[in-house]
Amino acid sequence: MAAYANLNAVDFFERAIAFWAMLDPAEAVRTQLELADVWDRLGERDKALSELTRAEHDAERSEVRDELVAEILLKRAPIEARGEGEGCLDRARRLAHKAREMAIGLQRPQLQATAAANLAYILGEYDSDETSRKAIYYAEQALAIRRDRGDVASSLWRLANGFLRRNDLGRASSLYEQAVELAEAAQNDILLGACLINTSLVSFRRWDLDEAIVQAERALAINRRIGDRRRIS
Repeated sequence: MAAYANLNAVDFFERAIAFWAMLDPAEAVRTQLELADVWDRLGERDKALSELTRAEHDAERSEVRDELVAEILLKRAPIEARGEGEGCLDRARRLAHKAREMAIGLQRPQLQATAAANLAYILGEYDSDETSRKAIYYAEQALAIRRDRGDVASSLWRLANGFLRRNDLGRASSLYEQAVELAEAAQNDILLGACLINTSLVSFRRWDLDEAIVQAERALAINRRIGDRRRIS
């Protein structure tokens, strides 16, 4: 994943896609997913979705079509969830469930973990106790599968989000602290910025306003530096 989201990154990935298209169609599609991620972090949701549609078309020519389709669905689901139109969350939920079913069929644990993490995020956006409990369930499932430090950090963040939504500040705070430590060790600034935003929310709910401001300013500085416009508006 590109650490920085800017037009230089867009140009780099567009050149990389053209290069891989001549040598390895599957790698070209995966590079399109990276470009879609950059567009999303630049706040260009429509361009991100357009890139994913192009990737879906190009995946048809690959010998690993089903695996690529699952990866595309996993990238599309959270972007769809952030839409403002009616039915965006339901559509994202269906995409994530479909991707999870495909990942299970392909026997790809890491894709299963990503699908579970997506479901944790999407279900957490609904406003009900039932979906909150399901979000925690899927976050725990993702955490149980993942092994890489960065992936574990992401799963801890998702799980913490579930407890934060239920206002269980003790467990949320502990999980965020672990996620921050792992994100720093993995030099994952994207995840680190996301974690710090939510640690500031925990501090705010505890009425520790000074600490909340410190964490929020640190998160804002990171997100400005990496160009993540989803979290600096």
